[in-house]
Amino acid sequence: MFPIFFLLSFSTCVISHSGRCFEEDQACEVHENNLLSSVPGVRTLEECRSICRNTNYCNYISYFGPNSYPIKNFCMAFSECYSLHSCLDCVTEEKYCEKVCSEHVEGSIDENTIDVIADVENEMSCMESCKTNPLCKFYTYHSSADPNYPRLCFHLSEILGPVQQCDYCSTGAADCSSSSFCSFSLPDDNMLRTSALFDEPSSSISIRSVHVGNRTCEVTMLGVGGG
Repeated sequence: MFPIFFLLSFSTCVISHSGRCFEEDQACEVHENNLLSSVPGVRTLEECRSICRNTNYCNYISYFGPNSYPIKNFCMAFSECYSLHSCLDCVTEEKYCEKVCSEHVEGSIDENTIDVIADVENEMSCMESCKTNPLCKFYTYHSSADPNYPRLCFHLSEILGPVQQCDYCSTGAADCSSSSFCSFSLPDDNMLRTSALFDEPSSSISIRSVHVGNRTCEVTMLGVGGG
């Protein structure tokens, strides 16, 4: 009997609309009883989100970007999103999809650092400040209970390894719908990783997945047997 070696890796894939939080290249179908507002000349997704926040009964948005056709630079606000249709350079979000999407992990703080802000009140404020900087894709926030870096907010261009679990910090995405980081840990260590090679005979493999962002993680396994 020959051993089989497994290579396990994680990648990012788009979540299904069953969660009703975020869908790329999909727009809500327009009906008389669900369309609340339609605004042309909207240049960013964040501007479309702001329109929804300021529109009574708005629960969903569909934003059409500059490369969409025939509708482009356009924001639609909806009370309900009964069904979806395909479109290019568009996105549909639930109103409260902007909540923090973080895990109690931290990576290396190195050349990926965009900015460091002290005395930040909470994680939401850290995330919001990160969103105002187009270079900031992720953040790491240390809570007031952290003995070394209380209320310190790091703006990051990417998450660098090694990634470890932490008690007093959170790492999240500036935009939960578009940025995501997937990782997993093994039973014998607390390190988080995106790939691993198993070259010892075993009848089972247990892992704990960790991901930052509202996108799910896709597992790829490659098995190589002796011969």
